[in-house]
Amino acid sequence: MRRPVMTRLEMRKRRELAVRRVLRERLEPEEVARVLGVSLRAVQLWVRAFRDDGRRGLLGKPHPGRHSRLTPQQVEKVRGWVTRPATEFGFATELWTGARVADIIFREFKVRYSATCVCQWLVDHGMSSQKPERVPRERDEERNRRWVREDWSRIKKRGSMKTPRYA
Repeated sequence: MRRPVMTRLEMRKRRELAVRRVLRERLEPEEVARVLGVSLRAVQLWVRAFRDDGRRGLLGKPHPGRHSRLTPQQVEKVRGWVTRPATEFGFATELWTGARVADIIFREFKVRYSATCVCQWLVDHGMSSQKPERVPRERDEERNRRWVREDWSRIKKRGSMKTPRYA
C-alpha cells in the first residue's frame, strides 16, 4: 500500500495526533499506528521525541539534499567568472547562459551539471540570470526625453471634467 502524499504541516499534525492519542487518551501505540497507517516504531519514536523536546521534537527535519560536487573555493571561482563577460571565456556574446556556465564548470573542474541545474544553482548562490536589455541602434535618448517632456505632457492633458464633452 502506498503512503499518501502529505505536506510538512499535515505530517506534523499526524505526529501530534499520534502523541496526543498515546499520552493523553491512553490508547495503545499499536492501535494508533494501525489507525494512522504508520509503523509502530514511528509512533514510538514520535512519543519519545515529544517527551525529550516537547512540540519542537515533532517538527519535521529539513532534508538538505545532495552535497555540492564543487568545493567552496570552486564555487567562489564560478561566482567570479559570471561577473565577467562570457566573451573572455571564448563565447561569441557577453551573455551567460546555464549551458555556458555548465560548459565552463566541466572544462575547469570535470564536474558535469545540466544547464537547468546550473541556472538553479546560480540562484541558490545569490546570482540571477541577467539578460542585457536590447536597445535599437537608431535609438536617440535625448530625442525620446524631449518627446516625453514636451509632446507627451501636451497629449495626455485633457480638458476639465466640469463641463461634459459630449454635450
